[in-house]
Amino acid sequence: MVLTKIARGGMRRMKRIAKAGFAFAACLSCLAALSCGKGTKSPGLAASPSGSAISPTAASPKAESDNAHFPAPKGALPVVIVPGIAGTELAQSGRPEGAELLWPPFDSGSKEAQKVRDFAGILDLTNKAMGRLERLSLGGPQAQGPIEPLRAAPALLPFSKRIGSGDAYRPLFEALARARGSDNVYFFGYDWRRDHRATAAELERYIAAVKAERGVARVDIVAHSMGGLVTSAYLARPFSSASVRRVVLVGSPLRGAGEAFRSLSATSAAGTILGSGSSMLLPGAMGDLAAAEDTSVHELAQGLDLEMRDLMAAYPAVYELLRPADARRLAEIGLPGSAPSKSAAALAMGEAAVYRASVTERLPSIYRGVDLFLVVGEGRRTLEAKDGYADGDGLVSVESATVGGLFASRARRFALGHIELVQDKAALEYIAGIGER
Repeated sequence: MVLTKIARGGMRRMKRIAKAGFAFAACLSCLAALSCGKGTKSPGLAASPSGSAISPTAASPKAESDNAHFPAPKGALPVVIVPGIAGTELAQSGRPEGAELLWPPFDSGSKEAQKVRDFAGILDLTNKAMGRLERLSLGGPQAQGPIEPLRAAPALLPFSKRIGSGDAYRPLFEALARARGSDNVYFFGYDWRRDHRATAAELERYIAAVKAERGVARVDIVAHSMGGLVTSAYLARPFSSASVRRVVLVGSPLRGAGEAFRSLSATSAAGTILGSGSSMLLPGAMGDLAAAEDTSVHELAQGLDLEMRDLMAAYPAVYELLRPADARRLAEIGLPGSAPSKSAAALAMGEAAVYRASVTERLPSIYRGVDLFLVVGEGRRTLEAKDGYADGDGLVSVESATVGGLFASRARRFALGHIELVQDKAALEYIAGIGER
């Protein structure tokens, strides 16, 4: 366990760090305010008409806002939000003591976190987070009980703004709810570790259920980041385009993301494409405390990064984020992960190759005849290839989002980062306005 060595050095510093107890309590109060978003709640998951909280065959979960209920304009079509990687909470069900949330593995705004007063408390929370992450493995011991998708998850990327629990997609939901009506906005939660083609089959059943519930023939899709790859895989399925009126891809790496290769190939702890340990343990004022109290908390955050990096070695979805050239490079330098997970990594790599052949290389034909809109971020230094950078949103290059310029005429560019594309007022007004055209 990565934390074992870290803990020994960290515990020696406990006495010195404990002096910051009162300051730490104040920091957590600040975090609680950030996490709660001044009393507003994020889009949640409503039960389906059948009463099942999660079912790909029912029009559930439906995104909801506790702030206000917006009526649906006459003729407004339902819209399905397809989030990106790590954008859906994952829980382990089938346990005697009830379902346990595994992703995100740590919530700095939780009641448990607010009770922490010293480094020992942080260490305990981090160890619990490590245990949850281990149960999300696809290449080693599995969790006892199925892993199921729940609601929108908080953004863990290091440059994201925290605006509440489930913060990443709350602004997008509210913008769409105002334009379409609250009952017309659905959130497709899915297991983002899995092969996109398998997820696309679930999305197909989900959209069929939404159509049945709303009594319509078609829906609109707004997909962010990796959700665009899932949407592409869905549209590659026979007859699927007949169920969709418009598709909006927001910051989607249609040709892959350089960060995926760096996350899989790097051996140092520097954050991953799943997110950052620093974003879990060091948000807001807590970062100031950690900086003032030596490096112990930073070391714990790095431990979480290393754990997430090892987990990704067996996730097909991460390999499907690789650019074709990066997939070849990874095969040359060797698959990541420990020895027990090598076979799982090889299987994931094989599934990704099939995805690229059946979806990525067919994008022009897949989107032919589809009313497609792209929302693309620019003005951020974005990893594009080996030691090379290009213009983009910090994670997805303009080249990848527009398929080498092939879809450039359908793109609207914003000088925004990857998460900001689904949080910025101007971008959201544009996205919400597409449904009114």
